[in-house]
Amino acid sequence: MADGPDSIVRYIRVAPMSVDCSRRTVVQAAEVRVRNASPAQLVKSNNPCAVRPADLNAALKKYKWKASVFETISFGVVVRCGASSVTLELPMAEKVQLDRMQQDRPEIARLWSLAADITDPVFGSKDIFHDRTEEDDVVLQRAGEKLIAELSSGRFDAGLAAAVKGNVGTWRSPSFRSLLEDYRGPVSASEANASITPQLVNAQTYRFSSFVAPKYPPIARSARVQGRVELQLTLEPATGEVLNALAVSGSGLLAKSVIEAAKQWRFAPDSVESGSLNVTLEFAIRCP
Repeated sequence: MADGPDSIVRYIRVAPMSVDCSRRTVVQAAEVRVRNASPAQLVKSNNPCAVRPADLNAALKKYKWKASVFETISFGVVVRCGASSVTLELPMAEKVQLDRMQQDRPEIARLWSLAADITDPVFGSKDIFHDRTEEDDVVLQRAGEKLIAELSSGRFDAGLAAAVKGNVGTWRSPSFRSLLEDYRGPVSASEANASITPQLVNAQTYRFSSFVAPKYPPIARSARVQGRVELQLTLEPATGEVLNALAVSGSGLLAKSVIEAAKQWRFAPDSVESGSLNVTLEFAIRCP
């Protein structure tokens, strides 16, 4: 958006906390002031005001392409052109013959790169919302938290509706207010990881010199397999070393991970009275 001779560029991500906790929403944001540059200068030749919605719709019909996709990106562009506002609906690129469109109507085809044309020079080509330190992620989420009221005001709903039209058939009235109805503030990476970390039942009754938490097997997580796994441990009481681990009960999808972790445990010397001990670990998806 324009601010005097400058432009303020906001990059906002609204997404589920994780695949496991899809109803817990996370909002991240970054904002940069670009000095002495108008929005028109930022988009350069990729100016959406130069494309009439009728021409876009005609091109979409002409270059329509049938494709089965699992996950992709669609765009909604809302731009003020003089005294009027124009809305452009850009479906998934996989459903458009962009190569042919690029040859015949390049001014329309390059609209799919409009977002990158703006964000890459300002924020860099690397995705700023991924592969961040936990501290940087918190900064992004705190910035996003400040924008919740503005996002929920309805100001940006036209762009959201344009982006999802024809791609999300079950969302009849897209709005950021409904998208953010479960928003409860920033979620740290530690909280997110803890939500799927298997827990040792009655952990306070054991003393460890070294403890490794089992990993939640991806196939079990995707199938939402949850429950308890009981292990029978054979150990050396004097040193606390675990000599062997055997699954007594629980899902086979979970048992292997627990056994692999348990073999790396070491109890505090002489903290266990006998050479055999049964322990239980619980796998559950806990959304903070």
